[in-house]
Amino acid sequence: MANWQTATILNRKVWDDGLISLTLDLELEPFKAGQFIKVGLQVGDERIERPYSLVNSEDQPNAEILFNEVEDGPLTSRLAQLDKGEQLLATTDAHGFLVLDEVPDVPNLWMIATGTGIGPFISMLNSAQSQRFERIVIIHGTTHENSLAYRNQLEGLEHIDQRISYLPVISREKTDGLMEGRITENLSSGEVEKRANLELNAEQNHVLLCGNIDMIRDVQAMLAERDMKKHKRFEPGHISMEKYH
Repeated sequence: MANWQTATILNRKVWDDGLISLTLDLELEPFKAGQFIKVGLQVGDERIERPYSLVNSEDQPNAEILFNEVEDGPLTSRLAQLDKGEQLLATTDAHGFLVLDEVPDVPNLWMIATGTGIGPFISMLNSAQSQRFERIVIIHGTTHENSLAYRNQLEGLEHIDQRISYLPVISREKTDGLMEGRITENLSSGEVEKRANLELNAEQNHVLLCGNIDMIRDVQAMLAERDMKKHKRFEPGHISMEKYH
């Protein structure tokens, strides 16, 4: 059974129109970076709930979630109206297998996200487990440049840690110096590997996929052409994923 608690919103940040993060006063049980909790609201006799990945690292005292407001969405349209000091419901226990201790020992880790899928990767990058990789490449695909949540933080990490490459991909507008189009297009053309200065192969790499179902399906198919397959605990592979509907 999930352990539900009433949580107070400590901070609300609007990254772009309908793209919001909330920091919650929540007594989280020990968790692993990359896992998710459930967040909900009581509406009449019904609790409306859904899972959200934790953005905060394992040693941070407060929970943080990132979400997109969905028009007429039964939960997100209500969450988006809440402000600092207001309350919601959240579970204190986190779950999920998109965690770094499930990743095999390889030199290079690729984090490929669309939209709010960047959230769990922020948590991972701030965890001690991330130190075991020689290179970490973060690819974040959004429709517009303003939707690059946590961009300053990721650019800061890239600046101070030579292991890290942060590569945004913008699909619906022209940008200055960023990759444009879909993530798959930039993978197929070789532009991603060129900018990362790293070959994406099955021998030395593991890929984490988080975000849009279509992106995950398409990238997984492309990686299959490189002899990279889904990772399972008892059948090691090269790709781990979390689908956001």
